[in-house]
Amino acid sequence: MKKSIILLLATLMLSVSGYLRAQSTGTPNSSNTLKIGITVNSNGTVSLSQSTGGPFSTTSGVQPYDAVFEDTISMDLEFIQFQLVANSSRFRCYFRTDVFEAMTGALHSEIYLQDTTDSNVSKRYDVVLTKLSKEATLDAIIPSSGTLVPEFEPNTLFYALKVGYSTDALSFNAVPTYGASTVGVIRRPPSLAVGLNNIDINVTSQDGIATNYRTYNIAVLRQSNDTTLKSLTLNDGDIPLKFDSATFSYEVTVPFSINSITVDAETSYESAEITAGTGKYQLSVGNNTLSVAVTAEDTVTGFTGTYSVTVRRKSDDATLNSLTLNGGNIPLEFDSATFSYEVTVPYSIDSITVDAEPSYESAEITAGRGKYPLSVGDTLITLTVTAEDTVFTKKTYTLAVRRMSNDATLDSLTLNPGDIQFGFHPNTLSYTVFVPSSVESITIGATAHHSSANVTAGTGEHSLILGDNPFQIKVTAEDTVFIKTYTVTVKRSSSDATLKSLTLNNGAIPFRFHPNIPDYRVEVEDEVSDIVIACEANHPEATVSGAGPHHLDYGDNVFPVTVTAEDRIANEETTPYVYTITVHRISNDATLHHLAISPAELIPPFDPDITQYTASVPYEVPSVMMDFELTNSYAELWTADELEQPGIKHLNVGENVFGIGVFSETKEYYRAYWVRITREAARTGFHEAGEPAAVHVYTVNGWLHVDSPAAERINIYSVTGTLLYGFDKPAGASTSPFTVYPSPVLIVKGSSGWTGKLVVND
Repeated sequence: MKKSIILLLATLMLSVSGYLRAQSTGTPNSSNTLKIGITVNSNGTVSLSQSTGGPFSTTSGVQPYDAVFEDTISMDLEFIQFQLVANSSRFRCYFRTDVFEAMTGALHSEIYLQDTTDSNVSKRYDVVLTKLSKEATLDAIIPSSGTLVPEFEPNTLFYALKVGYSTDALSFNAVPTYGASTVGVIRRPPSLAVGLNNIDINVTSQDGIATNYRTYNIAVLRQSNDTTLKSLTLNDGDIPLKFDSATFSYEVTVPFSINSITVDAETSYESAEITAGTGKYQLSVGNNTLSVAVTAEDTVTGFTGTYSVTVRRKSDDATLNSLTLNGGNIPLEFDSATFSYEVTVPYSIDSITVDAEPSYESAEITAGRGKYPLSVGDTLITLTVTAEDTVFTKKTYTLAVRRMSNDATLDSLTLNPGDIQFGFHPNTLSYTVFVPSSVESITIGATAHHSSANVTAGTGEHSLILGDNPFQIKVTAEDTVFIKTYTVTVKRSSSDATLKSLTLNNGAIPFRFHPNIPDYRVEVEDEVSDIVIACEANHPEATVSGAGPHHLDYGDNVFPVTVTAEDRIANEETTPYVYTITVHRISNDATLHHLAISPAELIPPFDPDITQYTASVPYEVPSVMMDFELTNSYAELWTADELEQPGIKHLNVGENVFGIGVFSETKEYYRAYWVRITREAARTGFHEAGEPAAVHVYTVNGWLHVDSPAAERINIYSVTGTLLYGFDKPAGASTSPFTVYPSPVLIVKGSSGWTGKLVVND
């Protein structure tokens, strides 16, 4: 440095112009150089001026200087150049350098002035230039919470900062590199939202030039405390689950066939993490509890949530754990793997209570438990066990309960073997059987009604004595408690079924009786109205039915007299079994039981004792139907019409007389009945419109009467023209049943060309 000063002084003294310049390194130009004019006044003072502004401010009397000049310069300047202007030849001026770099901060440049007339007189001036800083960096950014990433560097402008959910606001301590710089937060939200929040810190340089600033950006991530799930699926969704993010507990039932399950889930907040619970699980039968753990993004605070899914895998177990009968008092060696059982109970047990429990508690016994009435023999009880997985498994246990029979009856009881009939019935325990004396032995055969009952006594061949031969047949029931005894008394006896005597009215009515003649016929007079039959069997042990008093009707009265031999066996070749007596009571009745004519009525009404009757019909009735019946079928009918039978009687106009004569059965009595029927004369000049005078049509008591000359087809029409009825009639008068009455007035047409109106009068 001293070397540089000496060189500078030597240069000034040798200069023609009175001063010398030495230039520092650098390349000054008008745009980056501050030019300072130094004027040496005649009185030995110095004044400075800026090319870009007014004069410097001056401070005098500051030791060790004679004067101090102060000013500030822009940060944009790189060089400072001094220019000397000598207004006095007496003083010479020199300085360290006329051009030097403008460094940041306070820059001192010393100017020396020396009097040329007196070398001992000199002055020194200090030029203080304060260069404003253009530095816009920070030395540190210190957040109130969290740590910047990456670590702070002044020239690194972008940072990330992570804070927990509980931090909802931040402050920053920003330390500028140059203290005079201005620092401000130009963007900061009033509160931190969950997620990304951008905060900008702006640094402005000391020189205040608009381009000299720098912005630091901090991306603040406020971590979420969301521990919910957006979705939760089982087996890719094929197992239904009504998921709700606010519901944390679920129950799902799956069939037995699903032995594993895959749990998949997605968090509601993308930065949350499922830390446990997803993936594939093997399922046991019954409840399987799966927990899906969600850790929130905010690991600082440590928020976690758990969703619980209980997957119930249905069981295929359809076995029984126990099977008891009547509360266990009926022994049963039960094994869950044995599905068929047989139990025998005595007859005294008429019902059974079946109880059972499934091996797996959720299996269901769908049939079989309960109380059952027991019939004698086998009762089949079926227990159906349906596994919890009803589709997968069903098992059936069968229980055959045999209730022993108390049946000690016989199904059959035969003698010799079975050719002797005695009306066996299982519930009849005592029998008497008659056999003729020719039967010296008998074989008894018996079969129990129940297959498990036993005939223990009484069967086989037995010799017979005359008279009663009692035999006892014993039957023991299946349960051995009940025993029945059938008694068969075989009577070796007579087979005589004849009568010794047979009389009527104590012999008052004579007829020839013979024991071997079975049929008899007797006639009695009209006054005999009752008869008494008396008889006696040839054998005292034979029985007789049919004897006694009997009422006699007119005609034949048949009375059977039955004789049953002692042995109840009828020898049809030699012995009559039934005697038949026919008593004919002769009648003197010569009356009619019934007499009627149609369509007219008899006057007076018929009475068998009245023989004279009259009746009248209009002209339109050409004939009547006469009906009568005899009181006694053995009487004989005679009529005035040469025994003409009941039927249609043609009527002439005027009186028509019909006589009916009746002879009694004995021909001793006769009675004549007379019927006089008057047919009225034709109505003179009266005919319905279109009805020919020779045609008459009318109805009486359901009969249609038509009297027309020709044989023709008769048709009946309604007044609207609908055909109702038709028939073919011969020439003259004819009748036909007629029940079609849709209205009281009908139209009648004959195929011979006539038309008439029919007024129905019945």
